[in-house]
Amino acid sequence: MKTPRDILLQRHQPAAPKLDAIREAVIADSALAPTSGKPATPSPVREPFFVQLWRELFWSCRRVWGGLAAIWIALLVIGSATSDSRPSVAASAPQSRDWKMALQVQRQLTRQLLEQDSAPAAVVVPGRRSELRDSIQIG
Repeated sequence: MKTPRDILLQRHQPAAPKLDAIREAVIADSALAPTSGKPATPSPVREPFFVQLWRELFWSCRRVWGGLAAIWIALLVIGSATSDSRPSVAASAPQSRDWKMALQVQRQLTRQLLEQDSAPAAVVVPGRRSELRDSIQIG
């Protein structure tokens, strides 16, 4: 039984002489070409750093950046539309006398809570498990 490699080599066997002729022509052309210190292909022009940075960071991901820009624009539009309907903070601020009274009440409540917390709490020390088991009666 033939392997796939053998089948492919047999199928492309007639192309071998044509490929050899092309290879010989290319080698002959390269041997006739004048050899100098410069390469045959010109070197690419070096771009400035910022142009490379722009292409690599921003231009390659332009769909993502466009999506982010659209989201920010939508947020700004929604934020500006809703900010006009809310009352200002200065208009809703309580009067200074009410504010002082509320602050005094809050301080008084805080003092009462601190006094309750400063009272010594009764410390309960649990007994041994065996004593606890004996005190529980299984019905």
